[in-house]
Amino acid sequence: MLYEGLSRIHADAILAGSKTVKGIVLSVWHPDLVEFRIKVLGKRRHPINVITTRRGELDIENQLVFNNPELEVIVLTTDSGKEKLDPKIGNRSWVHIESTGSESDLVQGFKTLKEIYGINLISSIGGRNVATDLINQDLISDLYLTHTPIVRAQENTPFYLGDRKELFKRLKLVTSKKGLGPEKGVSFTHYQLVPQAGIEPA
Repeated sequence: MLYEGLSRIHADAILAGSKTVKGIVLSVWHPDLVEFRIKVLGKRRHPINVITTRRGELDIENQLVFNNPELEVIVLTTDSGKEKLDPKIGNRSWVHIESTGSESDLVQGFKTLKEIYGINLISSIGGRNVATDLINQDLISDLYLTHTPIVRAQENTPFYLGDRKELFKRLKLVTSKKGLGPEKGVSFTHYQLVPQAGIEPA
């Protein structure tokens, strides 16, 4: 249920870095969750897919996420990234390229998502670089960590590239669960993230 969308069921959009979304679509997949999302929450079938890239190096022609009209996709990039991507979009009216300026600026990007697209709740998936940027700029209110004994990618990769000791001082434990039986070894932890002193949350 976790991997098929439980933590994303309320999200207006799902955000990830360009490496995370290669070959996939970010959404809610479990049939019961899809039904609840549409019929009870009154939300669209698929959350908007938001992709971040500084350099605009995306394979628009071949990546699934850019070639399904049922999806809405927003790319947050820099001025140079937008200049590179705009000509590649063609007639894909469901794909939007938004620049945050000469440098990557997620705070400005989130303001654009809210003011132009009405996005209020975002779920961010994977990617240590994006996670680090979001945490450092106080764009995260809740942090969900899952651990599994099944290795699907590089083992023991950090989710945060900054000072983890300082980060964990800001984390308030909400709940922690451990799998039993066939799910032994799987754990799920939910933290609330206390804003940094002197920084007003976006």
